[in-house]
Amino acid sequence: MLATDIHADLPISRLLTSACDYFHSGQDLIISATPGAGKSTVLPLALLEATDGKLLLVQPRRVAAVGVAKRMATLLGEPCPGTIGYRTRPETRISPQTRIEVITEGIFLRMLQADPALTDYSAVLLDECHERSCNLDLALALLGDCRDALRDDLRLVLMSATLDTETFQAALPNAHVLSCETAMHPVETVYQAAENWQATTAETARAVSTALTQSPGDVLVFLPGRAEINRACDYLLSSTLATDVEIVQLHGSLAVDEQDRIAHPPQRLKRRVILSTAISETSLTIDGVTSVVDAGLARREVFDVAAGMNRLTTTRASEASATQRQGRAGRTAPGFCVRLWSAHERRHPHTTPEISETGLPSLCLELALWGTPDPAELRWLTPPPGAAVAQAQALLRQLGLTDHNNRITAHGRAAGKLGTEPRLASMLLHATASMREQACLLAALLSEGATRHCGSDDLERLLNKSSGTLAISKRVRQTARQFMQRLPECVGKADSLAQLLGLAYPERIALQRRAGSGEYLLSQGSGASLAAESDLFGQPALVVADLTRRKDGTLIRSAVAINRSTLADAFPHLISESDELVFDESGERFEQRYQQCLGALVLHEKRTPPNTSADMTPALLDWVQRKGEQAITWTDDCTQLCARTAFIHAHGLSEAIPRLDKAALLSQAEDWLEPFLNGVRSIKALRSVDLAMALKSHIGWSALPELDRLAPAAYTLPTGKRVDIDYARPEQPAIEARIQELFSLTTHPTLGEGLVPLQVHLLSPARRPVQVTADLPGFWRGSYADVRKEMKGRYPKHHWPEDPANTLPHSSVRPQHT
Repeated sequence: MLATDIHADLPISRLLTSACDYFHSGQDLIISATPGAGKSTVLPLALLEATDGKLLLVQPRRVAAVGVAKRMATLLGEPCPGTIGYRTRPETRISPQTRIEVITEGIFLRMLQADPALTDYSAVLLDECHERSCNLDLALALLGDCRDALRDDLRLVLMSATLDTETFQAALPNAHVLSCETAMHPVETVYQAAENWQATTAETARAVSTALTQSPGDVLVFLPGRAEINRACDYLLSSTLATDVEIVQLHGSLAVDEQDRIAHPPQRLKRRVILSTAISETSLTIDGVTSVVDAGLARREVFDVAAGMNRLTTTRASEASATQRQGRAGRTAPGFCVRLWSAHERRHPHTTPEISETGLPSLCLELALWGTPDPAELRWLTPPPGAAVAQAQALLRQLGLTDHNNRITAHGRAAGKLGTEPRLASMLLHATASMREQACLLAALLSEGATRHCGSDDLERLLNKSSGTLAISKRVRQTARQFMQRLPECVGKADSLAQLLGLAYPERIALQRRAGSGEYLLSQGSGASLAAESDLFGQPALVVADLTRRKDGTLIRSAVAINRSTLADAFPHLISESDELVFDESGERFEQRYQQCLGALVLHEKRTPPNTSADMTPALLDWVQRKGEQAITWTDDCTQLCARTAFIHAHGLSEAIPRLDKAALLSQAEDWLEPFLNGVRSIKALRSVDLAMALKSHIGWSALPELDRLAPAAYTLPTGKRVDIDYARPEQPAIEARIQELFSLTTHPTLGEGLVPLQVHLLSPARRPVQVTADLPGFWRGSYADVRKEMKGRYPKHHWPEDPANTLPHSSVRPQHT
């Protein structure tokens, strides 16, 4: 049967002839088609007829890959596998006759790494591109490199219902864009704005009730995560709705066959309310659904650079996601949609690319495996952020997956074949033969994100056969079996769960801050806490697998206890030792301190009095840098020296004289203070060091005459008396002097070889302020007459001449010569 004859009434049928013509001529395609148009099923079948080769159809999720493959096989009237087959992590259904392989993004990357030329395939079809997963962006970057170097005949087809065509056209500038915007069936949409942007369970339930009365079929409810699904399920089960409808859950933690049974139930006794995550948003038609309730939320992993880990964040879903969800209601019949936000609320038109937000260890490992560790060497839809790349590459080096040049190592190449994220792959390879089974089960739990839903945060208890195995889901066990099949013969040395977990998460080894508390310090330096009801509460040392960042701090979600005394033996490559002089703040004395540390954790410490012959200079300098001005005696002479150099630089008088800045000097004390610390063995002796002499030495003895010439410490008055120059304001130095002491001056005092006038504060005989001037000759000619009149009345015994410029200066009450 020809694809054009299959569901000829589907909207996609209008594009098939044009799409096949372009495809047959070797052109790339960008397809935008509304939900239910047939792009994921009918279009690939049509393109298959336009080529003699095999096609790869890449889907973002396992359930979608399986569902699409089975649907295409049904349309052809064939079993699966047959012409249609699929590969997902749990299972592979491929036959010698298979010409369309439906695969997940992770499987596609494994295939591309194993055969960069994709020798057996003529085209790659990437579905649901609007989701902009990190794997999708990486796949496009690698495919671009593949086509440049190996396969210029490999065709690409990008498909989605809500495609940002401008972005993708930039990646495929020669591709033909075909659009099919006609809806399968009309969907009536109403808005029931929630009081808060994160709708409550009660508001969601009211929307479900509205949907049930407005449409005859099942209701698909979009919620951000399992916690919200569980709360909504409990609420609905306790309501009167539960007597008339069946409440079911659909999320990624379910096994594929369970997901398939919900999407295509074998029998139906009641209408259903299906509480789902975004897993139902794309590529999956759920039989019987005619209405949708959309909370308008999305759960995303956002990388926290400071913490070095991803954190789950609930955000508003984009307009593109909302359109996809709305389309689920009109797949098989006219539908109804309730949106729990205002019709006037503006949302981002497209989903933020995951590559911009999430941690990138997996991406950087793939790049190292590809032989291009520098992302800048590839073309990206959105370039990966530099900070996240640097942190990811540092982690890969720490795990031994790449070398110091970020090139792949043998350990990294083996890890890349396991099909899981780098930490867990590295962990699996470290397991001893006796730990293989538990290591695979632990990796499966962590990779499936199942640790939060197993009833215990103690992973060792969970994995213990006598207590925890029954809590582990079928899907986790299936994933664990796959890891066992892929894992090579172990040569690792890790023989405990704690050691295995610490090799995967070296920065999450934790020590209790206080005995009996739930507060811990992580080896990366940050803090975390256990809930009071935790099965691990009170354990002195942990290796943490899962953390959650909250407003009130970081919560440990799952971990394994470890004997503190065995940490050094378990992780020798993480241990550092130091033996140094330190200052004991409480005792006001220096001590010799030996420390054995694992990152920020102090495993062992010993303090002894310092050796009498020990060089205490480094400890003294450290003390100065930590305590600042309190550590040393900063005299007025030191302050004056700093101010004089600041004046010289403020006016650009000399480059030969360094500027002395207190903060900079204290942070770089080794540059100027160290030569003056010989024989200094105590804080008391340190405070007796002649800092002014040290600073002058730092300026340079040969430069001091120039300093004195350009910025002298004092000014000599006409009487011969020297007065200090105040450089507190470098732009305007100043002196103070009695008016009589300045008689006979016919030029104003200056600095910097006459370039900068001094500000002169004129004082009365009682040294009270009279006037401030920067033009002394002008003062004699002008306002001095008024000052003289006032001063003669106040100080009649003093001499107040009419012509001060031609009068000898004096300091006494009456001058000796008048």
